[in-house]
Amino acid sequence: MSNYNNSNANRDSLFAGSNRDQSRGGGGNGRAWGNEARETSRTEGLDNRQLVDQQRTQMDDQDKLLDALSETIGRQKHIAIEIGKEAETQNLLLDELDVKVTSTNSKIRNATRAIIRVSKDSSAKPFWGCICFLVLVLIVLAFLAAYL
Repeated sequence: MSNYNNSNANRDSLFAGSNRDQSRGGGGNGRAWGNEARETSRTEGLDNRQLVDQQRTQMDDQDKLLDALSETIGRQKHIAIEIGKEAETQNLLLDELDVKVTSTNSKIRNATRAIIRVSKDSSAKPFWGCICFLVLVLIVLAFLAAYL
C-alpha cells in the first residue's frame, strides 16, 4: 500500500506544472478544470467555520424556497387534476348532446321528406278545378237569383 502512495506522489510531482495539467484546463494549479477559486465579497475574510455557517444558512434559505416551490407545484398539480376532471365531464356532455342533435337531425330530415312526398302526391290541380266549378255554380245561382 505504501508503494502505491509513493508512486502517486511521484507521479503528481512529475506532472506538476507540466503541459498535461494545462491541457486539462488546470493552468498548472493541480485542479482538473478551471482556475483557482477566488474569494468573493461575501466570503472574504471568513475562516472555515464561518464559511461552513454561511453555506448552511444559504442551504437553509434554498430549502425554504424549494419547499415553497414544492407547495406551489402541488397546488398547480391539484388544479390541473380538477381541470382534467372538468374536461372529461364536459366531453361526456358534448357526446350526449351530439347524439341528441344527430337524432333530431335525422327526425327533421325524415319529416322534410314526408312533407315533400305529401306535397307531390296531393297536387293542387284537382282543388283548382273544384274551386273553378264552384265559382261557376255561384255565378249561375247569382244570375238565376237576379232574374227570377
